[in-house]
Amino acid sequence: LIVIIIIFLLAGSSILAYKYYQLKQQVAQIPASPTPLASPEPSAEAETADWKTYTNTELDFSITLPDGWKDKYLVVIDRNKVTFNYKAVQEDPYPLFWITRVTVSEWNQLQKDAMAAGLAKKIFANDTYVFFSAHSLDVPYTNSVNIQNYGKMFEDINQILSTFKFTDESSEGKFCGGFAGVICPEGYSCKYDGSYPDASGKCIKK
Repeated sequence: LIVIIIIFLLAGSSILAYKYYQLKQQVAQIPASPTPLASPEPSAEAETADWKTYTNTELDFSITLPDGWKDKYLVVIDRNKVTFNYKAVQEDPYPLFWITRVTVSEWNQLQKDAMAAGLAKKIFANDTYVFFSAHSLDVPYTNSVNIQNYGKMFEDINQILSTFKFTDESSEGKFCGGFAGVICPEGYSCKYDGSYPDASGKCIKK
């Protein structure tokens, strides 16, 4: 798993700087709105008071999302990674950011790769596992509406991550397996309810 994580993080690293410059240039060509979106302050709790909460019961965390994100994003769960994709207008969805849960040992292994470690931002840790986030700047859009929407939503990411909450210290009895292949945290194993493909089950202590 850690090798896959590192490969995934590094895959986009060579294009980050160029794509970021490209995105900024494209957004700059679009006429500014009457009330430009200010860069949010992660500690400004009042600004997030009316945001909507997204809760993931499989990985035990919650974050809040701005009202402006309504109907503009899709959530994709793949094993222990949750990706928040921009829901494009007449174009394909594309990742804004993702949150990944790894064990402490996997996180420590990840830190040995300087480039991968630089792309992964730790947002929560306890004795069992670490949650980290990363984001994409490889924006394939040509539609000016998508370029502007993506740019505005991208500016919200740091403040969104500041609302992260771990929701359950216990993983006993939590969902595992299934189509998404959800993995139990370190110290737990998945007790499947059958031997068929994509079988699901519950996490139990080893």
